[in-house]
Amino acid sequence: MNTANDTFFGNQSTTLSDLLVEDSFADNSFDFTQTAEVDPMGVPYFELNSSVSAPTPIINEDIGEPALFKKMEKIIEAVDAYSWARGEMGGLDWGFPQYNEAFEGLNTGVTLFAGGSNVGKSGMLAEIGWKVAKANSFIDENHPKKAFVLYFSLDDSCNELIPRVIAIDQRIKINAVRFPKKYSHIGELMDKRAQGIQALKDSVAHFAMIDANEGQSIEHIEKTMMEYKDMLETHFPEEYTLVAIIDNFHDISVDKKGYTEENARIDHIAGELTNLATRFDSPIICSAEFRKINVFKRPQLDDIKSSGKAVYEAKAILLCHNDVGVKGEQAQVYWEVEEQGEIVKMPIFETQIAKNKFSSFKGRVLFRFTPEISSFDELPKEEARKYIQLIAS
Repeated sequence: MNTANDTFFGNQSTTLSDLLVEDSFADNSFDFTQTAEVDPMGVPYFELNSSVSAPTPIINEDIGEPALFKKMEKIIEAVDAYSWARGEMGGLDWGFPQYNEAFEGLNTGVTLFAGGSNVGKSGMLAEIGWKVAKANSFIDENHPKKAFVLYFSLDDSCNELIPRVIAIDQRIKINAVRFPKKYSHIGELMDKRAQGIQALKDSVAHFAMIDANEGQSIEHIEKTMMEYKDMLETHFPEEYTLVAIIDNFHDISVDKKGYTEENARIDHIAGELTNLATRFDSPIICSAEFRKINVFKRPQLDDIKSSGKAVYEAKAILLCHNDVGVKGEQAQVYWEVEEQGEIVKMPIFETQIAKNKFSSFKGRVLFRFTPEISSFDELPKEEARKYIQLIAS
């Protein structure tokens, strides 16, 4: 796997450590002299030559500066150009304005959505994947690159995931997509189902789903990301940012031997995902599980299962909670709908931004969650503030 150094210099370039004189050369029988070769940054690099008895400084004669100084100057210029090319938002468009504000857009690095079972993590990741693909399907002043979303579903098969995405797009019941014969007499539903299928077909240049039947290992994820990155750069150079969404982090396996112990496996995967994010300049979003906790309290960072390196490596962590999913009718944080003359409690999906290395924002972003259509509607800040006060009390 490439290192962060390869991101700047390419695999064949010479690193600083390559140019250090080892103790074995202390007798001054070797020196560094300039060769005609040039690395991918356009800077000359050097090889050992035993013909001269004493070391001499390496100078780029054209500019009168050490060549390694010039290499660093080129890196600075490249980073400055990269920064200016990112647009006003900073990163890609999340499709959720409050997440754009909280994280300065969707940026390179690993983000974890951690939560217990039955709170809606998988639904939220599917919504994010679809929104990111749609919101970044064109290039303009605020969207300097398109997004290609690779959705790895390690929990659900495509038979379950595709109906969910169609339901999200058309805001219809998931079961109307999953079981069309049962709902075939409802023309409006069938029309929307057909429109959703077509929308998904039209999105193949921005959105792809990979389920567990194709593989679950970190090596499989790396190989798949490489295949898509190579395809995008070959056919659409500099046009796309690859985004990986993985549901869920704790289901990722390791093909290599020696990772049978749970914590060692998790630590290895956390490090590898960080490397992949850096290597491909990609945002990587994962759901993550909690260990067994008291479900009646709001979660903390150390509630994340095998949390050590996973928490350390992540650039952002959102702790997810759904009072209705956890407590049912005893829930205190909810919104209401009327169904057949009865008031029904519906879940508020809470995301507490507990770690954020993208900006200084810490706080909560809340959503009205409608499970049967797997939709998440961002609550306006004023309305959310009332719920946040209720949570705090």
